[in-house]
Amino acid sequence: MQSMNPHAWLRNGAVAVAVAFSAAALAASYTVTDLGTLGNGSYATGINAGGQVVGNWTASADIFTHGFLYSAGVMMDLGALPGGGTFAKAVNDKGEVVGSSGRFGLNDPHAFVYSGGTMFDLGSLWGVRSGASGINVKGQVVGVYLDAYSRDLISHAFLYSNGATTDMGLSSNASSGASGINASGQVLVNAYETGNQGPSHALLYSAGTLTDLGSLGLGTTVGNAINASGQVVGSSGLRAFLYSGGTMTDLGTLAGDSSVGQYSGQGINASGEVVGSALFPAGFLNFSTKVWVYSGGTMRELNSLIIPGSGWKITDATAINDAGQIAATGCGPPGCHALLLSPITNCGFPFGDVIKSPSTPAPTDVIGYRVVMPDQLAAAFTSQTRFFSKTTIGAMDQIGTNVAVDVVIGTDATTLPGYEKTGSYTDDFVGHLGPLPAGAYNVRPTVYVDQAGALASICPASPASTLLDVFAQAGPTKTAPAVEYHWAARDHYFVTQDAVEIQALDNNVFPGWLRTGQSFLAYLPHQSDNRGRPVTRYYGLPSAGLDSHFYSASAVENAAMGRPPFVAAWALEGKDVFEIATPQTLTGECPPGTVTVYRLWNNRPDSNHRYTTDLSIKQQMIARGYVPEGYGPAAVIMCAVNP
Repeated sequence: MQSMNPHAWLRNGAVAVAVAFSAAALAASYTVTDLGTLGNGSYATGINAGGQVVGNWTASADIFTHGFLYSAGVMMDLGALPGGGTFAKAVNDKGEVVGSSGRFGLNDPHAFVYSGGTMFDLGSLWGVRSGASGINVKGQVVGVYLDAYSRDLISHAFLYSNGATTDMGLSSNASSGASGINASGQVLVNAYETGNQGPSHALLYSAGTLTDLGSLGLGTTVGNAINASGQVVGSSGLRAFLYSGGTMTDLGTLAGDSSVGQYSGQGINASGEVVGSALFPAGFLNFSTKVWVYSGGTMRELNSLIIPGSGWKITDATAINDAGQIAATGCGPPGCHALLLSPITNCGFPFGDVIKSPSTPAPTDVIGYRVVMPDQLAAAFTSQTRFFSKTTIGAMDQIGTNVAVDVVIGTDATTLPGYEKTGSYTDDFVGHLGPLPAGAYNVRPTVYVDQAGALASICPASPASTLLDVFAQAGPTKTAPAVEYHWAARDHYFVTQDAVEIQALDNNVFPGWLRTGQSFLAYLPHQSDNRGRPVTRYYGLPSAGLDSHFYSASAVENAAMGRPPFVAAWALEGKDVFEIATPQTLTGECPPGTVTVYRLWNNRPDSNHRYTTDLSIKQQMIARGYVPEGYGPAAVIMCAVNP
C-alpha cells in the first residue's frame, strides 16, 4: 500500500478569475494522460476498445524507431525482428499489434504480428519489404508489400488470414495498399490509377467486391480508417470526408477557418465520431497543424477541449475508440509524447437527482449538498484547489423547481463576487441551499474553471442524478468511537465502529484480537451532514499474502483501489463504514474543532496500517520502522470528531 502515497495525487493547479458567467462558454471535454516514453520521445498511432494504445518511441543510441504497447498504465517495448527497429501501426481488441520491423533501408522490413509477448514475422509474398496497417479481432491482417520483380517497384495490398498471405488482386500495373480492416472482414484499400503516380482512389473491399468510394470532386482520395459498420474516413482533395451508406460527405472546416488548409480524417469509431488534422501554410516551407474531433455534425479543435492549464498542445490525433478515447500526440513540459485523451463523462457519482427539505421547515433550515469530482479529473488540479459555488433558486411554489449550482475551481487567492467558498478538498466540496420550503427540487450543477480569462465548463451537461449528492439536515449528527484492536501474533491493527463487530471481537469470536485502549470519534454512516466524508474499507486477501484491512476517505485513492494491481488483492468490504473529515491536502491542516488522525504503514509485504490520534504513538511506530502516510509535513490522513 505504500505505493498509494497521498503526495503522488497532488494535482496541477488551475486558477479561476472573477468574470461574468457566459452560457456560451466552451466545454472542456477531455482529460489528458501522458503515456510517457522509453527514450527521447513518443507518438501514438492506434487504440483499441479497452484503451490500449500503440505507437512508437525514439532512442538517442540508434537511428531506429521502436514500437510500444501501452496498457494499464505501463508502456512496454515490443522488441524487433532481427536487424533493427520497429514501427507499430495498429492494435486489435485482444491487444495484438501489427506494423513493420527490420533494418529500414538495409535489410528490408517485414510485416509483423505481436501477440502474447512474441513478435511473428509475416514475411512478404516476394521476399522483400512489407508492412501491416490493420488487424481485426479475428487476427486477419492487412497491409502492403513491394513487388521487387516489377520494373516500377509496384506495391500491392495484401490480406493475411488463417496463416496464409494473399494478394488482394488489384491491378499488377498500379500500386495499392490496404490501410484497415474491420471485424466483418471489410478492407479499406488505396490504389493509384497507373504505376505510382496520378490520382489515387479509396476502395472498399467487401464480400469479394471492390467499391470505389468516389471523391468530393477535388482530385486524389485517400482512405485512412474504417469502423465496424464499414464507414470510412480520409481526405479527398483538401477536405476530410466521411463515407457512409454509399455517400461521401464533406466534413467541412473548423469554425472561423478562412485559410486554405489540408484536412484529413484519421480515425473513426462505431458512433461515427472522427478525429483528424488540418495542415495550414505558415510562411515559406513552414506549416502549422490543428487537430480536431468531429461529432454530431460539428468539427471542433481538440486543443480547446482539453482541461485548461494542462500544459499540453495536441499535435496529432490518429484513432478514436467506441468509448470516445483518442490516441493522440502532444508537446508539453516533458517533451513530445504519446497521449491518451479521455472524455469527461460526468462530475460526480449517482447519489440522487432530487433533494427534499424538512417537512416543517424553519427560517434557518438549509439543505446541505456535496458535489464529487470524478477520478478522471484527479490529475487536473492541485491540493491548493478551492471551490466556489453560487446557487440560483427558481420559483418555490411547485414540485420540480430547478436549483442551479454553478461551481468555479480556484485557489485561496481567488475572489469571486457572488460566489461562496464551499470547499477546500481535492476530491469534492460541500455547500448549502436555502432556506427552502418543503418540496422536491431538481438540481443542476455546472463546474467551471478559468480558461484564458473566461469561465469554461469542465463537465458536459448530464442528468442531475449523475452529478449531485444532496440531502436534508435531519437533526443533530450522530457519532461513535472507532475502536482499535491489535493481533499480537501477526502484529496487525484493526479499527471498527460497527457495534456487531465490536461485540464479536470483545467476546473472542475472532481469537487473538485485543483492545489497545485507543479509539477516535467519527460520524456514523450517513450521519455527518457533510461535516465528514465516507470512509471505504478493504480487506487484503490471504491469497495475496495480506489478511489485513485498509481504510480511505480519498476518492482518488479509492478509485486506484478499483484498478490493477490493487483490485486483484484487495476486496471491497464497505463504502461507508464511518464518516470523517479530511485535511487540507497541501498543509495537512484539519478543519476547526477536529482532531488529527495519522496513518502509519508497517512497511512489510503483509501491508497493515495503524490509525491513531496520539502523536507519541505515531513517533513510537516510526521508531519501529513504520512509514507515515498522509497530507502535509505532518502526514495527516483524517480528522476525527473532537469529543
